[in-house]
Amino acid sequence: MADSAVPTAKSAGLRKMLATALAGVVTAALATVAVSATAAQAADCSGGYVGLTYDDGPNPSNTTNLLNTLKANGLRATFFNIGQNAAANPSLVRAQVDAGMWVGNHSYTHPHLPQMSSSQIQSELQRTQQAIQQATGSAPKLFRPPYGETNATLQS
Repeated sequence: MADSAVPTAKSAGLRKMLATALAGVVTAALATVAVSATAAQAADCSGGYVGLTYDDGPNPSNTTNLLNTLKANGLRATFFNIGQNAAANPSLVRAQVDAGMWVGNHSYTHPHLPQMSSSQIQSELQRTQQAIQQATGSAPKLFRPPYGETNATLQS
């Protein structure tokens, strides 16, 4: 029994060491990202860029921590919010905007949109637009379909 515990302990230690190393690499990489670009410079991506996006929020258990971490590191991200979560947590949507983040539409209930009719799709998107606009004062200009699924009906 003791012999079988040794590989488990070593594996756990190795996983922790790798996770710590990976966190250090990510932190170092983020530290090299120029975050003081003007709007004109941000639109010119010829030098490359990294886009940070978060889906399925806002979530009371992690949105505030995520925003604080991004702000502390001088980073901006796009939050693709689910409408029912935005309606239930309007202060978190407002906090996203107040923190300088972009906010996008990720449908109201996160369904498989290609399986829905045009009117059902419109309802999903309009309800989310309204929830986000009520929380922030402006409607999102970006949309990300749940699961990355799309079809001609959704595109139209």
